[in-house]
Amino acid sequence: MKNSSQNNNKYGDFISERKRARSLFNLVSIIYPVIEWNLFPAYKKTIKQLDLPTELTVLDIATGSGILAAAFAGQGHKVSGFDFSEKLLKKGKKKFPEISFKKFDLYDLHQISSNSFDIVSAGYFLHGLSPKFRLLFLLQKFPDVGKEVFDVFVPVVATLF
Repeated sequence: MKNSSQNNNKYGDFISERKRARSLFNLVSIIYPVIEWNLFPAYKKTIKQLDLPTELTVLDIATGSGILAAAFAGQGHKVSGFDFSEKLLKKGKKKFPEISFKKFDLYDLHQISSNSFDIVSAGYFLHGLSPKFRLLFLLQKFPDVGKEVFDVFVPVVATLF
């Protein structure tokens, strides 16, 4: 059985890693226009091909500067974009004012009701993990989403019924 100092160290390491990751994303935010230039057209095309009904509520986790969220908003959906990088969120708020952006760490996903959104989307998140694992993570977290869970790196949309 672990004592409390071992548990504190374990969580301390996790918190330290999250701070390092947040600092990295804040640092690389300067090159995001290059990334956006390549991804945004593909995101818009993909969302349009899904042929979803309009006016769904969408949560885009790890939204970064909001380009995947903006692709959904461009199709008439009400979108919230959550990320932990202040600099990327600032860019998103400036570029896409119609999207509700919020500073949020994936560690706190348990605070979101699993049926709060019709669609949960994720682009670049949980780096280094396979697309299928990321999709399983989303499906486990949002079992009651009612519509779809969408990971842009998995070539299918998981429909839940």
